[in-house]
Amino acid sequence: MRDLKLTVIKVVIIIIILVLAVALMFIFYDADSPPEDGTQEPDYEALAIFQTSGNQTIEIKCEVASTPEERLIGLMGVAHLPEDEGMVFVFEETKTVEFWMKNVEIPLDIVFIDVNMTIINITEANVESNVTPESEMARYPSGGPVKYVVEFNRGICSSNGIMIGSQVNITFT
Repeated sequence: MRDLKLTVIKVVIIIIILVLAVALMFIFYDADSPPEDGTQEPDYEALAIFQTSGNQTIEIKCEVASTPEERLIGLMGVAHLPEDEGMVFVFEETKTVEFWMKNVEIPLDIVFIDVNMTIINITEANVESNVTPESEMARYPSGGPVKYVVEFNRGICSSNGIMIGSQVNITFT
C-alpha cells in the first residue's frame, strides 16, 4: 500500500511539473516573432491619407519607424513594395532631417511633413547601388522642421497630384 501511495505522489508531481512547463511556454512564447519560413507580413501600425490636388485621397498603409534604430534601418533591404504600402518615420521633436538611400533597393518618394500635417518637401529618390562609407552622407534634406516623413514607391506623388502644401492625416493603430 505504501508503494502505491509513493507511485501516486510521483505521478501527481510529474503532472504538476508538466502543467507548469506548458504554462511557462505560453508565458514566454513570443507571438510577434516571425515564422521560421520568413513569411510574416509587415505589421502596419499607421494609415497615411494624402490629399491630392484633385480633392481626392490616397491611402498608404505604413509600418512605423519611431526609434533611432528603426529610423536608421527604414526600408533597407526591401526588394518590393506594393503600391499602397510604405513607412512613416516619426520624430520625438520637430526638426530638420536628412535622408539617404543606403541599401534601399527600390526608388522612393520621400514626403516630409511638418507638425501641422502639411507637406513641406517631396523628393523622388533613386536607388543608390554604390554607396560607400565616404559617400554615406545624407542626400535628401527635409528643407525645414518636420515631425513625420513618409516613404513609398516613387512616382505616386507626381501621378496623383500630391504636392508641397498638401495635407496629410496619419492615424496610428
